[in-house]
Amino acid sequence: MTQPIVARPARTQPARGFWTYALVFGVVMVVASTPSPLYPLYRDRFGFSAAVLTIVFAIYVVAMLVTMLTAGSLSDHVGRRPVMLTGLALVAVATVVFAFAASTAWLLVARAVQGVGTGLVSVVASAGALDTNPPDKPGAAAIASNVVPSAGLAACGLVSGVFVEGLPCPLQLVWWVLFGALLVACLAVLRLPETSPMRPGALASLIPRVGIPEHLRSRFRVAIPCWAACWGTGGIYLSLGTSMVKQVLGIDNALVGGLAIAALWVPGITAPFIARSWTYLRMMTLGALLLGLGTVGMVLSFRASAPVPFFICTAAMGFGFGILQTSSYGTVAAHIRDDERSTVVSTFFTVNYIAFSAPSVVAGFLTARLGLQHASEIAAGWVVLLCATSLLGIYYRRPLITR
Repeated sequence: MTQPIVARPARTQPARGFWTYALVFGVVMVVASTPSPLYPLYRDRFGFSAAVLTIVFAIYVVAMLVTMLTAGSLSDHVGRRPVMLTGLALVAVATVVFAFAASTAWLLVARAVQGVGTGLVSVVASAGALDTNPPDKPGAAAIASNVVPSAGLAACGLVSGVFVEGLPCPLQLVWWVLFGALLVACLAVLRLPETSPMRPGALASLIPRVGIPEHLRSRFRVAIPCWAACWGTGGIYLSLGTSMVKQVLGIDNALVGGLAIAALWVPGITAPFIARSWTYLRMMTLGALLLGLGTVGMVLSFRASAPVPFFICTAAMGFGFGILQTSSYGTVAAHIRDDERSTVVSTFFTVNYIAFSAPSVVAGFLTARLGLQHASEIAAGWVVLLCATSLLGIYYRRPLITR
């Protein structure tokens, strides 16, 4: 990578910068995940099938991935703040399109624009969190990169449920409230200290570039199945979770559907703090076991139409998700060099969003042929297989897993 024209500012930045990146990232994740609990309402209004629903879901992921591949390193050249503000503006535009949505085509446009904006914010927020990581808390950026999205996803389920069940015009009001939150986020970003000054090569940085430095490849091999299991679980719950609660468990209540999403993500938020004194090896091993066993229990609770065991198993999955994701990311993040930061973060998100979307899209198309329950069981089987693969990788490469 080319050298900067001016000296890079000291790594020690005000703690305010770190928390601003984290909170803005959380707001954007709430906005990006809000459509998931609303999908049943959109299906009732516009009459689209489960297969079309997966297309609406997938177009967001595709737009995000393309953005990360092309613009993932842009903030290294033009600065963090301009790219972050551009991403926030696009997410805000998408909320307006959602608020006025009159057909499925509007949803597709909104999700595509939202994907581009969220992709920009995700990469910049993660790189910015690393820039401003408090020196006395070396693992803070790793925790923030995993806890903040989980917090946003948990909040989206509850917020959407409250709007649907308790407030008028939920498909419009929720978007205007989120639009206001994005304006506040823009004001907060304007007050951030710039941590990545101007460098040459901005246009060249738009050439898609995903790479894993040689010194990180062994750690990536251990981490990738862990990330795929975690993000695959999240994708299944966000795309099909509310539908599974309604159709399989027979609970036709948007708030309960939102609670199902929150039941996964809230334990995922608390898990890294509960396990903060554990070694990464312990966290990864227990996380993969809990996620795999919880997934099996979730399938069995569906077959028995048992809501209480379903929520218990979901919480166990969430706890496993939280410690597995945090520890596997931390194993890699601790060894990222300064000039590799944006490229590695882009690669991290590219791998994870492919894992996030693929099981959900496949399950959505299988739903039309096999029914929702059987399709979700196939997707769950994929997660269990990834958990088993993760355990094998953890066992055979445990010398690499240090903290």
